[in-house]
Amino acid sequence: MIDGFLNILKPPAMSSHDVIAALRRILGVKRIGHAGTLDPAAAGVLPVAVGKATRLLEYLPEDKAYRAEVRLGIATDSGDATGQIIARQENIALPSAEVLQNVLREFVGTIKQKPPAKSAVKIDGRRAYKLTRKTGNSESIAIPVREVKISAIVLSAIGNGGFVMDVACGKGTYIRSLVTDIGEKLGTPAVLNFLVRTLSGGFSLSRAITLDEVAAAKDDGETAKIMIEPSAALSHIPRFNLPPTRAKAFADGMSTTVRKSLPPTVMVFSDGKFLGIGRFDAEQGAVCPVKTFDGR
Repeated sequence: MIDGFLNILKPPAMSSHDVIAALRRILGVKRIGHAGTLDPAAAGVLPVAVGKATRLLEYLPEDKAYRAEVRLGIATDSGDATGQIIARQENIALPSAEVLQNVLREFVGTIKQKPPAKSAVKIDGRRAYKLTRKTGNSESIAIPVREVKISAIVLSAIGNGGFVMDVACGKGTYIRSLVTDIGEKLGTPAVLNFLVRTLSGGFSLSRAITLDEVAAAKDDGETAKIMIEPSAALSHIPRFNLPPTRAKAFADGMSTTVRKSLPPTVMVFSDGKFLGIGRFDAEQGAVCPVKTFDGR
C-alpha cells in the first residue's frame, strides 16, 4: 500500500465523504481521510491522506483560499444557492467597486462569525445540519458565534447581479456566513452562488487532480506518481536529522537527547528517510516522538 497525500479536485454535487468513498473503491484502500470538509455544492481543493499519512493530516497548513461568486437581492436558509429562499429584494442597484471594497475591507482581520445552521459545525457533539433536519427549523438552533481570521479579500469582478471575490482565511471560516454578513453591511440580502476552494492544506487548485485521473493512474500502475510524499506535504515544518543509531529508538517511541535548541515541532529524518513528527522538549533537551512514519 502506498502512503501519502493526494490533492483532489472535488467536483460540485459530491460531498467530501462521497469523494473518500470513491477513492476507497478506486485505490482498494480503506484507510483514507481528508482535511477541511468542503460543502457538497462547492468545488475545489480537497486534501486527502492515504494509509499511514492519515496520522499526519493535523499537521497540514491551516490557511485556505476561495473564489466566491455572490448574488445580491436573495437570501436562503443555507446561505448558498441550494437553500430555500427566505428573503428577496427586487430591482437592486449593484454597488460600485469603491463601496464594495470599503465593505469587504471591514471583514479583514480577526472577526466574529456565526456558522450556518446547515453546516457540519458541532453543537453539543451533534452536527448542526442534523439538528436542523430534526427540528425542521434552523432558527431554533443556537449556534455559538466564534472568531475566525480573514487574511485578505480581493474584489475580482462586478456584474450578473452580484460580484466575485477572492478570500484568504484561516481554519473554521464559513464563506456562506461571510457572504450573509457582507449582504447585511450592504443593506441587501446576499447568497453564495458558487464557491471554489483554491488553496487548502498547502495544496493549490492548479495542481489538483480529478477522481478520473486517480483511476487512470491506478489502472496504469502509476499511483505512486500522483501521490505526494508526506515530507513534501509537510515541508513548512522544520527538519531535524536524527543519527542513524537512534532511528529505531524513535520508531519505538523513545526520545533522543540533543545538544541544541529546536523548534517545538520538527519533521524527523535519518539517512534521508522520513521517520515522523517529533516534539522538542526544552526542559529535557530531547526530541520526543509524536507520530512515527516509517514509509513502508
